Amino acid sequence: MSDKHTKKELFETLLVFASAAEADGWVVAGIQHELDLLAKRAGAKGTNAKRDAEQASAMATVGIVLEDSDEPMRATAIAEAAGFSVQKVTALLKKMVDAGTVNREQDKKVVTFSLA
Repeated sequence: MSDKHTKKELFETLLVFASAAEADGWVVAGIQHELDLLAKRAGAKGTNAKRDAEQASAMATVGIVLEDSDEPMRATAIAEAAGFSVQKVTALLKKMVDAGTVNREQDKKVVTFSLA
């Protein structure tokens, strides 16, 4: 069996055979249900655009907080001002530092962030 087929192709083929063989209604309904589940799962994978838009909005909020500050801020202060969790702000700041939009400064154990 060297040819690879998707689950969708398998269930579509089974549906054709079941219909041609005039199988019981529950067999056809079961196969159609599996096809519907596959379609639903494929549709759920398109949520990356929404997640990317939410992340961009959160980054903009962090940027505004940093812009309004007169001095570099710690992640906890940014989180409090932005209304986000510290974990979320830390992840956003890492991406922003990697992108070059935010500067990260460390003095011993104190890490602060400012706009680049």
